[in-house]
Amino acid sequence: MKSSDLNNISFLRETHDGLMFPPFIADQHSVMRDTGRQIAWELLTDDFRHGGVYVEATAIAAIDAVLVPVVALLGGIPKGEVIRFGAKKFAKLTDDAFEGDTELSVEPLAVALADGDTGYSRGNGGWFVRAGEEMDLLADGRILPSVIATGGVTCYGLLLTNANAAASDASTGYGVATQAQVYENLLPRATGSPKVISSTHKTELLARGGAWVFLQYSDNT
Repeated sequence: MKSSDLNNISFLRETHDGLMFPPFIADQHSVMRDTGRQIAWELLTDDFRHGGVYVEATAIAAIDAVLVPVVALLGGIPKGEVIRFGAKKFAKLTDDAFEGDTELSVEPLAVALADGDTGYSRGNGGWFVRAGEEMDLLADGRILPSVIATGGVTCYGLLLTNANAAASDASTGYGVATQAQVYENLLPRATGSPKVISSTHKTELLARGGAWVFLQYSDNT
């Protein structure tokens, strides 16, 4: 191969017959996982239920803004619903939002939203936690999404599989990565431009001693 050809080679992702790791894992050999943890389902909030509507801001919404531009909604959200975009970032709807809407009417924002901030409305189905969620380790050995911020505990790792409370596996353990090379922008809580996870959670992960490497995934398609 000529050296000039190297400029024309796009990065190749590994593929497997039967997915062993979720797409946000950049290098499967970098993953260290524990022996499995149960989730503290009774401590989850309603935005961890099936049926929640994904919300993504498409522009900055300043403090006191009453309109939030968003990616076209895939479902309706009722008046009074509170969308949590991350720690201390909330938006309470002052009017019903409908499927296809690209703007939310909200109470004056207490904290500004950034372009790319994401959140979910409350669902009404069973409890569900997405693969890649940042998870805290509780004193009793169970795990809980870090975004709930119970206090007194720190981010322990990333959930490696989707978790369903109604599924038969809910009483057993879910795999958690305690170190890995990951595509940060593919994680479910990544927000902003470029998309990154909470700096607090990232600091807590690194402080536990795991060899974490955070990359940005892109392709040429």
